[in-house]
Amino acid sequence: RIFQEPYWLFFPLGIFCGFIGIGHWLVYAIGFANAYSSYMHASIQMQTYMICFIGGFLITAMPRLAQAKPASLIETGGLMFFIFGILSSLLAAKWVPANLFFTASLLWLLFFGFRRAMSSHRTVKVNPPVEFLWVLIALIHGILGSLLFLAGTSKIAGSWAILTGKSMTQHGFVLAVVLGVGGFLAPRLMGTFK
Repeated sequence: RIFQEPYWLFFPLGIFCGFIGIGHWLVYAIGFANAYSSYMHASIQMQTYMICFIGGFLITAMPRLAQAKPASLIETGGLMFFIFGILSSLLAAKWVPANLFFTASLLWLLFFGFRRAMSSHRTVKVNPPVEFLWVLIALIHGILGSLLFLAGTSKIAGSWAILTGKSMTQHGFVLAVVLGVGGFLAPRLMGTFK
């Protein structure tokens, strides 16, 4: 059942990551740490907490919408590996590996969606919902934002790349996912879809 509905793994993991993200502030507030990193907090929330919910939803919903086979053990395990890589890198304040894992997780989701869209196991051709174009934009946005951040931190580009990359991964990525998934689900949940 877990591979039929991988969100059973990813949603609880997302809640765990969310507690880790806010726990950073709690540790500082009660005096166990002398400083806090707002970048670490935001990155844990966007790159682990959100990717757990977004990835869990996508690898559960995409096969159903495409009438394709569900996620395999390797596909589910690969995404889990990348999420744990992001989390452990962020907790160790290793920003470059964290962003590489984040980029890899988004590429993993992109290829997962592409494989399901091109699946030959379907008996009827099914076009993906038009709202899911926003999900594609979100994945590309997150990948480019992460690469810009990496270019800025490694001095290949100026500080503008760090600021732009952070905004793209922490705001633009999530906004585009919300527009895509919300645009798809809202009319169906409210009974206004025709």
